[in-house]
Amino acid sequence: MAYAFLGDDATFDDWVRESPKLSLVDQGVLDQPCSALLCVNGTKDSIFPIEDMYLLFERGDPKTGFFPPVGHMGFTPRTAGVILEWICGQLGVAAAA
Repeated sequence: MAYAFLGDDATFDDWVRESPKLSLVDQGVLDQPCSALLCVNGTKDSIFPIEDMYLLFERGDPKTGFFPPVGHMGFTPRTAGVILEWICGQLGVAAAA
């Protein structure tokens, strides 16, 4: 995570020091109005824990979620269809069969 957010020279200690600044709660972002939001993740994700998703649902505008009992990014045979159906619903168009 340090490399992804802070650059190639970042260390674990850099991440520990700097990551609190990335908090969407502390920045007030999660309490602002937002557009429709679909949150998709696996409940067993070891990179971004499901508690992060729960935090989104506890704050701000209503959201929709798909959280299958799998790992990172919630990929299952149903995931792409769930996303497509949600997008089509937002656009008011029928999803292709």
